[in-house]
Amino acid sequence: MLIGHEVRLSETNGHGWVPLCECGWIGDVAPMVGYDPKAPLRAKVRRELTQSIALDAHQRHMNQERADIARRSDAELARIGRAIPLANATLQRRGRWGNP
Repeated sequence: MLIGHEVRLSETNGHGWVPLCECGWIGDVAPMVGYDPKAPLRAKVRRELTQSIALDAHQRHMNQERADIARRSDAELARIGRAIPLANATLQRRGRWGNP
């Protein structure tokens, strides 16, 4: 779990669930899993399945955030690497006994 990305589920009037993230991300509504006469499920099981769908949407959001963090980290490391020769040219002008 990333800091600042705790999930909270909000129930809609139609008994669907919406994932809400601390970062401000709001997911799509996961509608209540439909009733199937061939495989009847109690309302509690249907509610848990719907919540699971909403949590999966938040997990996809988390995966995108992790990828974004990795991309920004790689860009920053590349920027630091490009700055090293410039820093060396400025900071390593030393004469005899280390004096500039």
